[in-house]
Amino acid sequence: MPARPCSDQALDKLERAAEDQPGYGTMHSTAKLDTQTSEERDRDRLIPEGERQSAALDMTRIMCVFLVSVDHGGTAFGVWNTMYVQAWVLQYLFLICGICFGMSNRSIWGYCQRLCLYFVIGVCCNWTAFIVAGLDWKNNMWNVVFQFWFIVGLMGFCLILAPLRQHLRTVVARRDLGMHPLPFSLMATAAGAITVTLTCRYLVAPLVQKVFATPLTLWATSLGEAAVFWDLPQTVVEANVFIARFVGYFELTLVNIFLAVAWPVLSQKHGLCGWLMILNTYTHKVFLYRAQEARLLTGFDCTTIGLAVYFLGLAHRKVVGRYFVRYWFIMLFLFALLWPPGQVGRFDEHPPHELGPRLRDNLLEMIFMIMFLCGMELIVDPAIFTVDKMQFLGYWALIVFLVHKAVHITTPPPFNWIIIVGLVPLCWLAFGEKKAASEPGV
Repeated sequence: MPARPCSDQALDKLERAAEDQPGYGTMHSTAKLDTQTSEERDRDRLIPEGERQSAALDMTRIMCVFLVSVDHGGTAFGVWNTMYVQAWVLQYLFLICGICFGMSNRSIWGYCQRLCLYFVIGVCCNWTAFIVAGLDWKNNMWNVVFQFWFIVGLMGFCLILAPLRQHLRTVVARRDLGMHPLPFSLMATAAGAITVTLTCRYLVAPLVQKVFATPLTLWATSLGEAAVFWDLPQTVVEANVFIARFVGYFELTLVNIFLAVAWPVLSQKHGLCGWLMILNTYTHKVFLYRAQEARLLTGFDCTTIGLAVYFLGLAHRKVVGRYFVRYWFIMLFLFALLWPPGQVGRFDEHPPHELGPRLRDNLLEMIFMIMFLCGMELIVDPAIFTVDKMQFLGYWALIVFLVHKAVHITTPPPFNWIIIVGLVPLCWLAFGEKKAASEPGV
């Protein structure tokens, strides 16, 4: 008859009882130091276990979508890095996508079907706008799709990360894994990361160049002028250089995946994995130049970190978040030093080659990522939804994401902004009362 699984509390009680047994201190002291109690796991979690919604995630997503629509409206908002948007808007969107993918109980196919529906509706809106405005859509398909490349990328990310999601679900539920001492776990993961890097550099890159250089050139040349803007290859020679660079970027991504797979198997200090992934990400990005085509992998890296941190937590996140919120005014001064007043330019589209500006840019992004992962529930008050009944803004953000580019194409300023803002009361009329009436106690 199979043994019944023990709860976390029962296992903690058994461990405390074992401390009184002879020889426990000499035989198991290292293992005990490297295990994680259920209280520590709960403290490190981003979202309390069992919850399927988060006010912080919802409100941050709404703000990010609105700011994307502002940037796509032809403003200088992103160029001047107003509110430091280059460092957090897209990064937060991908982090949230990774977290929500982890929270979701949908199968990967059900998840992608819903994303595909958004893609079809949105591209049809953009295509219709091109026709109404008399623009050449046939030779400019990249811009017809435009913001929905985000959806294409996200579907690809989810398909790639689906096995990792299942792996993380499995390992966090098992207590018989990760019993190795912390020094051994660190050395093993370092050795694995070095192996992944060398394999990419000396085996994968030459193979991919041989197989994909010509197909990549044909695909890139079919996308029109936007492909040239994003530095996609237009000849086979350029494709070989592009692939070599891209595989170099991919080293960061594969090491992050390796960390997410291996660390919870080696160590029960699950919350350290997220810190290792963040350290790996920004060490690479500071010391190895990444051109603008690496934005795709930057999104994937943020999605992977969000997924891993959702399952594994982030060690001491509440303490770190508390200090971020307490000393927010110091953070503003630090941000101003990292992005000097008067500096202008899209570092996400044209990354700096010099080490100094690249260091400042990536440090700014890293601080925003840590601030969100550690303090998101302290930054957003749930009363926005529970008391003020602002749930309808979620529907507004979805509609704005789908139609904002079409509105900007067909409607001159300021009427495009009147339409986008005017959708707020319409969404309140359509969804606000219904949502408020369904709240408990109303």
